[in-house]
Amino acid sequence: MKKYLLVLLTGTYIFQGCQTTIPVRDTVPPIFNFHISGDGLNLDINQNFDFDNKALYLKRDALYAIIFTASDGRALERARWEMPSRDVVLMNENEDDWITLVTQPPEPQATQWTGDPNNPITAMYLAPGRFQALGGEQNGVINNFIFKFSASDYHSNTTTRTLIVRITNDDSHIGSRD
Repeated sequence: MKKYLLVLLTGTYIFQGCQTTIPVRDTVPPIFNFHISGDGLNLDINQNFDFDNKALYLKRDALYAIIFTASDGRALERARWEMPSRDVVLMNENEDDWITLVTQPPEPQATQWTGDPNNPITAMYLAPGRFQALGGEQNGVINNFIFKFSASDYHSNTTTRTLIVRITNDDSHIGSRD
Protein backbone atom coordinates (compact mmCIF):
# COMPACT_ATOMS: atom_id res chain seq x y z
CA MET A 1 0.00 0.00 0.00
CA LYS A 2 2.87 2.38 0.81
CA LYS A 3 4.29 1.89 -2.71
CA TYR A 4 1.04 2.90 -4.35
CA LEU A 5 0.73 5.89 -2.04
CA LEU A 6 4.25 7.02 -3.05
CA VAL A 7 3.38 6.68 -6.74
CA LEU A 8 0.08 8.51 -6.22
CA LEU A 9 1.74 11.34 -4.27
CA THR A 10 4.53 11.66 -6.83
CA GLY A 11 1.98 11.73 -9.63
CA THR A 12 -0.06 14.36 -7.80
CA TYR A 13 3.03 16.57 -7.40
CA ILE A 14 3.90 16.17 -11.05
CA PHE A 15 0.49 17.16 -12.32
CA GLN A 16 0.24 20.13 -9.94
CA GLY A 17 3.37 21.78 -11.37
CA CYS A 18 5.61 21.33 -8.32
CA GLN A 19 7.27 24.70 -8.63
CA THR A 20 9.67 25.52 -5.81
CA THR A 21 12.73 27.58 -5.06
CA ILE A 22 16.28 26.27 -4.86
CA PRO A 23 17.33 26.37 -1.19
CA VAL A 24 20.59 27.93 -0.04
CA ARG A 25 21.68 24.62 1.51
CA ASP A 26 20.53 21.08 0.89
CA THR A 27 22.04 17.80 2.11
CA VAL A 28 19.18 15.41 1.33
CA PRO A 29 19.56 13.34 -1.86
CA PRO A 30 16.68 12.95 -4.34
CA ILE A 31 14.55 9.81 -4.53
CA PHE A 32 13.26 7.82 -7.51
CA ASN A 33 10.70 5.16 -8.37
CA PHE A 34 10.76 2.76 -11.32
CA HIS A 35 7.36 1.17 -11.92
CA ILE A 36 7.17 -1.83 -14.24
CA SER A 37 4.15 -3.96 -15.11
CA GLY A 38 3.57 -6.78 -17.55
CA ASP A 39 3.96 -10.56 -17.72
CA GLY A 40 2.58 -10.87 -14.18
CA LEU A 41 4.71 -8.05 -12.73
CA ASN A 42 3.27 -4.98 -11.04
CA LEU A 43 6.35 -3.71 -9.27
CA ASP A 44 7.91 -0.55 -7.86
CA ILE A 45 11.68 -0.35 -7.47
CA ASN A 46 13.08 2.66 -5.62
CA GLN A 47 16.43 3.70 -4.12
CA ASN A 48 15.81 1.39 -1.12
CA PHE A 49 15.57 -1.80 -3.22
CA ASP A 50 18.19 -4.48 -2.38
CA PHE A 51 20.37 -3.79 -5.46
CA ASP A 52 23.31 -5.74 -3.98
CA ASN A 53 21.43 -9.04 -3.69
CA LYS A 54 18.38 -8.92 -5.98
CA ALA A 55 17.92 -8.85 -9.76
CA LEU A 56 14.96 -8.19 -12.05
CA TYR A 57 14.15 -11.19 -14.25
CA LEU A 58 12.18 -10.32 -17.40
CA LYS A 59 10.60 -12.77 -19.81
CA ARG A 60 12.05 -12.74 -23.30
CA ASP A 61 9.72 -11.12 -25.88
CA ALA A 62 7.27 -9.93 -23.18
CA LEU A 63 5.97 -6.34 -23.26
CA TYR A 64 6.25 -4.13 -20.18
CA ALA A 65 4.72 -0.77 -19.27
CA ILE A 66 7.09 1.50 -17.35
CA ILE A 67 7.16 4.84 -15.56
CA PHE A 68 10.28 6.33 -13.99
CA THR A 69 9.79 9.20 -11.52
CA ALA A 70 12.33 11.24 -9.59
CA SER A 71 11.75 13.85 -6.93
CA ASP A 72 13.53 16.13 -4.50
CA GLY A 73 11.53 18.19 -2.01
CA ARG A 74 13.95 21.10 -2.46
CA ALA A 75 14.45 21.16 -6.28
CA LEU A 76 15.30 18.45 -8.76
CA GLU A 77 18.06 19.24 -11.27
CA ARG A 78 18.37 16.04 -13.32
CA ALA A 79 16.85 12.58 -13.71
CA ARG A 80 18.17 9.82 -15.96
CA TRP A 81 17.44 6.18 -16.78
CA GLU A 82 19.99 4.22 -18.82
CA MET A 83 19.24 0.80 -20.25
CA PRO A 84 20.88 -1.71 -22.62
CA SER A 85 21.20 -1.14 -26.35
CA ARG A 86 18.30 -1.78 -28.72
CA ASP A 87 19.35 -5.36 -29.41
CA VAL A 88 18.47 -6.17 -25.77
CA VAL A 89 15.57 -3.84 -24.94
CA LEU A 90 13.39 -2.57 -27.80
CA MET A 91 11.56 0.71 -27.35
CA ASN A 92 8.76 1.83 -29.62
CA GLU A 93 9.83 4.91 -31.58
CA ASN A 94 6.33 6.46 -31.49
CA GLU A 95 6.80 9.32 -29.01
CA ASP A 96 3.11 9.21 -28.05
CA ASP A 97 3.33 5.71 -26.58
CA TRP A 98 6.94 4.75 -25.94
CA ILE A 99 10.21 6.26 -24.77
CA THR A 100 12.12 8.82 -26.81
CA LEU A 101 15.72 7.68 -26.92
CA VAL A 102 18.64 10.05 -26.33
CA THR A 103 21.35 7.82 -27.83
CA GLN A 104 21.45 5.13 -30.50
CA PRO A 105 23.12 1.69 -30.40
CA PRO A 106 25.67 0.31 -29.78
CA GLU A 107 25.83 2.69 -26.80
CA PRO A 108 23.29 2.20 -24.03
CA GLN A 109 20.04 4.00 -24.67
CA ALA A 110 18.82 6.56 -22.16
CA THR A 111 16.06 8.93 -21.36
CA GLN A 112 16.90 12.05 -19.40
CA TRP A 113 15.31 15.21 -18.05
CA THR A 114 17.28 18.31 -17.07
CA GLY A 115 15.72 21.03 -14.96
CA ASP A 116 15.72 24.79 -15.42
CA PRO A 117 17.17 26.70 -12.42
CA ASN A 118 14.96 29.66 -13.39
CA ASN A 119 11.87 27.48 -13.02
CA PRO A 120 12.79 24.75 -10.49
CA ILE A 121 10.38 21.92 -9.70
CA THR A 122 10.34 19.15 -7.08
CA ALA A 123 9.39 16.12 -9.21
CA MET A 124 9.44 14.85 -12.79
CA TYR A 125 8.40 11.66 -14.50
CA LEU A 126 10.34 10.11 -17.33
CA ALA A 127 9.67 7.38 -19.81
CA PRO A 128 5.97 6.81 -19.59
CA GLY A 129 5.60 4.01 -22.09
CA ARG A 130 6.51 0.42 -22.87
CA PHE A 131 9.44 -1.75 -23.82
CA GLN A 132 10.07 -5.30 -24.99
CA ALA A 133 12.80 -7.57 -23.63
CA LEU A 134 14.62 -9.12 -26.61
CA GLY A 135 18.08 -10.31 -25.64
CA GLY A 136 18.90 -12.70 -22.91
CA GLU A 137 19.01 -16.41 -22.36
CA GLN A 138 20.67 -18.22 -25.25
CA ASN A 139 21.28 -21.98 -25.12
CA GLY A 140 20.76 -22.03 -21.35
CA VAL A 141 23.16 -19.14 -20.65
CA ILE A 142 21.60 -16.12 -18.93
CA ASN A 143 23.24 -12.75 -19.62
CA ASN A 144 23.29 -9.84 -17.16
CA PHE A 145 22.26 -6.39 -18.30
CA ILE A 146 21.94 -3.20 -16.29
CA PHE A 147 19.40 -0.44 -15.79
CA LYS A 148 21.06 2.60 -14.22
CA PHE A 149 18.86 5.13 -12.40
CA SER A 150 20.05 8.54 -11.20
CA ALA A 151 18.58 11.74 -9.81
CA SER A 152 20.43 14.92 -8.76
CA ASP A 153 19.54 18.19 -7.10
CA TYR A 154 21.15 21.62 -7.46
CA HIS A 155 23.53 20.99 -4.54
CA SER A 156 25.31 17.93 -6.00
CA ASN A 157 23.27 15.48 -3.94
CA THR A 158 22.87 12.49 -6.22
CA THR A 159 21.14 9.16 -5.91
CA THR A 160 22.45 6.55 -8.37
CA ARG A 161 21.56 2.86 -8.41
CA THR A 162 22.36 0.03 -10.82
CA LEU A 163 19.80 -2.75 -11.26
CA ILE A 164 20.89 -6.12 -12.66
CA VAL A 165 18.38 -7.29 -15.27
CA ARG A 166 18.25 -10.84 -16.61
CA ILE A 167 16.14 -11.69 -19.62
CA THR A 168 15.12 -15.34 -19.52
CA ASN A 169 12.57 -17.77 -20.90
CA ASP A 170 10.87 -17.96 -17.47
CA ASP A 171 8.14 -15.77 -16.00
CA SER A 172 9.10 -12.27 -14.82
CA HIS A 173 10.04 -11.89 -11.16
CA ILE A 174 12.50 -10.50 -8.64
CA GLY A 175 15.18 -13.07 -7.81
CA SER A 176 18.67 -13.51 -6.49
CA ARG A 177 21.63 -11.79 -8.16
CA ASP A 178 23.73 -14.90 -7.54
